[in-house]
Amino acid sequence: MLRSRGNRQQRPGEQSDSGGSYGGSYGGSYSGYGGYGGMGVASGADDYNRSSGSGSSTASGRSSTGGGYGGGGVGMSSAYGRNSKPLSRQPPPSTGGGFLIMFAFFSIMILCLGGATYHYQRAIVRVDHEMMVIESRLASQRRRLNNRPPPVEDKDEPEEETEDEQDDEPDAGSPPDEDTMKIIRDLEVKKKDLQRSIGQWASRVAKLEKDVKSNQREVEKLEKGDLSDYTAQIEKLRSDIDAEVAKASAYKEEFVSAHKPVEQGGIIPGGPGQAIVVKREIEKMESLDEYEEYVQMREDALWDKIDALVESMSAESRREALEWFGPGPHHVQLEIEYPRWSEDGPSEPDDWPRVRGVLEIELAPIQAMPIAVNLFLQQVHHKLWDGCVFVINAMHILQAGPHRFAPDNDGYYDANIPELMDRFVDGKLDKMPFQEYSKDFPHEQYTLGFAGRPGGPDFYVNKIDNSVNHGPGGQGHHDLHVEADPSFGRIVRGVEIIQELNRIPTDGARGHLLKYPVVIVEARVMAGPRGRGPPPEAEGEGVKDSPVPETNGRFASPT
Repeated sequence: MLRSRGNRQQRPGEQSDSGGSYGGSYGGSYSGYGGYGGMGVASGADDYNRSSGSGSSTASGRSSTGGGYGGGGVGMSSAYGRNSKPLSRQPPPSTGGGFLIMFAFFSIMILCLGGATYHYQRAIVRVDHEMMVIESRLASQRRRLNNRPPPVEDKDEPEEETEDEQDDEPDAGSPPDEDTMKIIRDLEVKKKDLQRSIGQWASRVAKLEKDVKSNQREVEKLEKGDLSDYTAQIEKLRSDIDAEVAKASAYKEEFVSAHKPVEQGGIIPGGPGQAIVVKREIEKMESLDEYEEYVQMREDALWDKIDALVESMSAESRREALEWFGPGPHHVQLEIEYPRWSEDGPSEPDDWPRVRGVLEIELAPIQAMPIAVNLFLQQVHHKLWDGCVFVINAMHILQAGPHRFAPDNDGYYDANIPELMDRFVDGKLDKMPFQEYSKDFPHEQYTLGFAGRPGGPDFYVNKIDNSVNHGPGGQGHHDLHVEADPSFGRIVRGVEIIQELNRIPTDGARGHLLKYPVVIVEARVMAGPRGRGPPPEAEGEGVKDSPVPETNGRFASPT
């Protein structure tokens, strides 16, 4: 079967095997098939030529993107005459606004999407045409088979040849072969895909058309000078900016007043009038970096003053400790009374015998921890710890403070009772001025440290190595979490008493409070060579005096 070119009309008497009329009357205008758009007459050109007296006009149909369905296109007319002159093109008026650019952009997008839609429509037409061609082939084949005359029987030929010929002839009522049906199915699938794409592009075109209309309305507003909406927005922005400027000015005045000298005209570094210069420099600050630099400078100056105060307080505490207690090493003894368990004794803690024992503490060198060492020596010297108790016996610490055992109290203890606490407060010996710490004396096992922020008056014994938990950064719940608890001494005799205290029952639900009292009967500063003298006379079997091996050379055991 021959296919005719798209713009070629079928001659009279010329007929194709594919059903004839599909190629011409249907007009599938894709890849060489005729379309709906043909030749058009431009009436405007005829009127123009008649007015000029001569000339003729023709309008040639041209297919273009976004034109008529299936190849007709938009009719482009051109008029020619002898005396006619080409019409001059007038430049379009310029709106001069950004909305025109947006309008042009969306228009171009619509044209592009329209071209894509047109492409898919042409593709669908082509698929429909191919399906029609195949169907016409099948129909033509059936018609030829139906119109074929029956074969003449030849008696001379054997009957087998006639049967062979009948086998070669296709059955008029037989369905199309598998290949043809596969082609038809593929074309139907392709058609559905193209229709789906057309729907998607159509929705995009509709959205862009909506945007174009919106932008067109904005352009019309600008052309008419209707700027009421924009004027209101600009006024609101201006009012917001004015409010922010006023707020910034108020902050700046507050900042300047907070950093100006209290006494005007006083003698300050830099000579007379320097305060005015500094004030003017602050008033000239504009950027955030300038304020941050100024605040950082003042913060550095404050830290310098803090360092000077720390050094002065450390020197004063060191001098006081040397005058009162000598160069050291300094030793302190704590005589305590507690219930002791024994294998052959009663099983109930209420029936355990109360005994006394001595914990001997060697304090850190006065050069390393002068404030903490002097504070503890002064507390012991003024008998402030006499009558206080150990209240907490947790897995990691054993803590003592100015509290009193109260068996009738649900908490077992009356905390910070005035009778004991006032002695610390009145003597100005209740708190550390700051969290003094030396990396050479961490919170190792059996060392002592002040509890709280600021530390004191409670102290605790580290039953395990708490160098991380009580060292720098170990107490994250405090504001200055980088600080550490002061570590100021270590138990050198009576460690086995700590083990005996672990047998006393505690209330785990209430922070491991001891259910039976462990009282500090007396605390005393040791005198004699190296700051210690002979141990006191033992009172009962509870007095212990066993040395502890040296640990890293920091706290040597007494000989």
